[in-house]
Amino acid sequence: MEDGRAGKKRNEGKKSLHAEAGRKKGVKNRLNEKLLITKKLESFIPMKKKLTKNQLLKRAAKIKLMLTDVDGVLTDTGVYYSATGEEMKRFSIRDGMGIERLRELVGVETGIITRENSEIVKSRARKLNIQELHLGVYEKDKTLDEILSRRNLALEEVAFIGDDTNDIEIMLMVGLSACPVDATLFAKNVSDVIVKSKGGNGAVRDFAELIISAKQKERNKKKGRHE
Repeated sequence: MEDGRAGKKRNEGKKSLHAEAGRKKGVKNRLNEKLLITKKLESFIPMKKKLTKNQLLKRAAKIKLMLTDVDGVLTDTGVYYSATGEEMKRFSIRDGMGIERLRELVGVETGIITRENSEIVKSRARKLNIQELHLGVYEKDKTLDEILSRRNLALEEVAFIGDDTNDIEIMLMVGLSACPVDATLFAKNVSDVIVKSKGGNGAVRDFAELIISAKQKERNKKKGRHE
């Protein structure tokens, strides 16, 4: 009788071990599936070869217009609603200062190209004295072509900072592209530079200061040659 009970306990123990092994295997399989999915997503858009510091500065020195997306770049990725349903967005004061410095120090204007079509974005653009404002845009490449033609600019003279899949085409077209540190993998893969700050928290300021620094260095270099 005791042998029978002992055998039963051993069988139950084996079943428990098998169940635990099966559970661990299932977890491992799910993790492998997630990893595979992530790799497949990354492979949709091949990673762009990153520029050296000198290449980056040379490109940044040529910029005459900086364009930016709104959600995830000038703002974080959140959308806020009040009790009455009014939409609210959070903008960074530092980004605004970067846009102002870009205009005053090196004569580079800033423009906005976004799918958004809200009074909040219009209000922010007015506050920052942004004239190149394009709202409700789904084909950013066509808007870029129109801007180039009207302003008589070359692609290499335009910079763009975006954060998601709808920005990729224009990021691949312009002379210099950037994305916030918390941008999607898609944007990171095609970006020339990944700035240190998050969207809505100084990302545009980072990009603006890079352009300012490059243009000032180029200006000083030319000045030194003429002296």
